[in-house]
Amino acid sequence: MTPRAPVAPVVLVDPGAAWIEGKVAQRAYPHIGLAYLAAALERAGHGVAIIDQAAAGLSGPETAARVLALRPHLLGITAVAFHAGEALELAASCRAADPGLRIVVGGAHASAVPHEFLAAPGVVDAVVRGEGEDAIVELAELTRLARRGARGCGDGGRVFRDGLARINGAVWRTEGGALARAPRRAWRLDLDELAPPNWGMYEYGRYVDITSPRFRQRIWLYPIAGSRGCPYRCSFCFPSQGRRFRPRPAANVVAEMGLNLDRHGARHFDFTDSNATLDRERFLALCREVVAQGLHRELSWNFESRVDLVDPEVLGSARAAGAELWCFGAESGDDAVLARMGKGITVAAIERAVIWATAAGLRTKASFIIGHPYETRASLERTLDFARNLRATYGMDLYFNLVDPYPATSVHAMADRGRGGARWCAGQRDNWAVVLRSVPSLALGDLSAAELADAFERRVAAIRALPARTYYQ
Repeated sequence: MTPRAPVAPVVLVDPGAAWIEGKVAQRAYPHIGLAYLAAALERAGHGVAIIDQAAAGLSGPETAARVLALRPHLLGITAVAFHAGEALELAASCRAADPGLRIVVGGAHASAVPHEFLAAPGVVDAVVRGEGEDAIVELAELTRLARRGARGCGDGGRVFRDGLARINGAVWRTEGGALARAPRRAWRLDLDELAPPNWGMYEYGRYVDITSPRFRQRIWLYPIAGSRGCPYRCSFCFPSQGRRFRPRPAANVVAEMGLNLDRHGARHFDFTDSNATLDRERFLALCREVVAQGLHRELSWNFESRVDLVDPEVLGSARAAGAELWCFGAESGDDAVLARMGKGITVAAIERAVIWATAAGLRTKASFIIGHPYETRASLERTLDFARNLRATYGMDLYFNLVDPYPATSVHAMADRGRGGARWCAGQRDNWAVVLRSVPSLALGDLSAAELADAFERRVAAIRALPARTYYQ
């Protein structure tokens, strides 16, 4: 007799064969949001499995087959914009094969446009907006209750649907087809009370490993969240974790780093915080705690923050505590465009922060966005010249994007209203299957889509190819 496949009552999926927009590349590390959901389910006593489609190298049908082999009661799918179609295809495939399976979708894109995932009747049961740790546990309990109702010859679907009103953050279709919404879920302030991600649930060998000259071995990269939320209002960003900055206590974060070193041999951590240094004193306390625990000799780490939220002491303390790379959003080399983006920084402030970071011994990496509304040929040239200088003078790593007008962002509204000379390229508006950071969505005044594409593909490549000379020897 052939043994039956194991049962995982909840399966969480990060869909999409390409985890980076527009190209297939080995995945750096797991999706930390799904890892937190899985940890919450484990703590509550629910069986859970995670499928990372890109890391596993699965096609869409293979992903659906793997889900179904686990015989789940509840399927949770996360979705960013460029995976929205693949998320819906996965949901439809699993629904067709198992009509009784409950399917929910979350993530940034689903939080912004929940109606898109509920447009096809009977495919997705519900969307969850915002943070999902408490919601996924409540949904697992509701699924269990609905299955009991079905076994008692009741209507399990109705039990589940009626119960969604008690799941804060849920959006669903009523039996009559109307869109219904539960109250929004309050953002968690006690992040230290969350169960930490369990990286033992993953096949970590499927993720990127690098040679570490410092540790003289191959190491993997582990994500870690020291805080959530961002109070800033950049035009291109959707606040998927809210506007309020919610930090974890420094000692709690450092304890997680030590735990993962002991359990998994984790040597390097990428902080997922949008603004790791927003609370300056807390960040300095974190650096001191890393040193006090002796972890600065065992670990390396990267962090991200704004150029106006660092100073020589902050950067020097990070380096002394084992930090190696500081990432920040430069976005433009033109002060007027930076103002239109709502960045609240200047070109001079960007270069000053890079000088401080380089002097502290940190490598630096900057992201740039070109083609934002109000961009002109002159502003584009200033941005490219600025990036060229940062690369040649300070050895900076550069990451360029063409602007993505995501839903529920200011830049999307600017494009709709034609602000700053913006006009949609044919077929690009809200067509998530083709909206990529490597493909122009907008043309701008005197800048055609072809010129923007050339700047992104050819001119940026020439800047990246420049030999990096470190200013401080």
